[in-house]
Amino acid sequence: MELVSRTPADRFLQERVFSPLDMKSTYFNVPASEVGRLVKIYAAKDGTFEPRPWLFGEGPFKYFSGAGGLTSCAHDMLNFEVMLLNSGSFNGRRLLKPATVALMSQNHVGSLFADWIPFVTRGNGFGLGVSIVEDESRGAGRAVGAFGWGGAYGTETWADPKLDIAAVMLIQMDPAPPSPKSDFTKAIRKAIVA
Repeated sequence: MELVSRTPADRFLQERVFSPLDMKSTYFNVPASEVGRLVKIYAAKDGTFEPRPWLFGEGPFKYFSGAGGLTSCAHDMLNFEVMLLNSGSFNGRRLLKPATVALMSQNHVGSLFADWIPFVTRGNGFGLGVSIVEDESRGAGRAVGAFGWGGAYGTETWADPKLDIAAVMLIQMDPAPPSPKSDFTKAIRKAIVA
């Protein structure tokens, strides 16, 4: 991206993604004025919660990874998922072509992803940076075709075109407990009035 655009990754993302999506609290390096908003990371031990260090450290960072390192909030992540749900458009601004989102949300690896960590990935395919529900019984309340990804500490975001839902869940636990994800998605599905 930097080579083609001749723009540093953080500036490119700010100009081409974060600003058009009204993502005002998404950073590689959280400004000092915003640090107080960061949620601490905790681990459960013997019925109590203990603070944990951040996976990537606290920065400031000079290398901006495309595979991790962003800090964001539920509002910003929801705007991103709404854009994907709307086939690349957000509040009248087009960030991606519908064909790009369609390509992104198709399984490109056959059963390789489903077989990767079977108790977690079974029933899912892998597209361009997202997992895709292929078996609704394994989708924990998501419909076939729902796509998204989880981040560090229990972050989970997805778009579900069939149910017309964009969702974000943030936990901030290390390790993230497995059941809240499925409980959350099942509660959303149960709340839908058909």
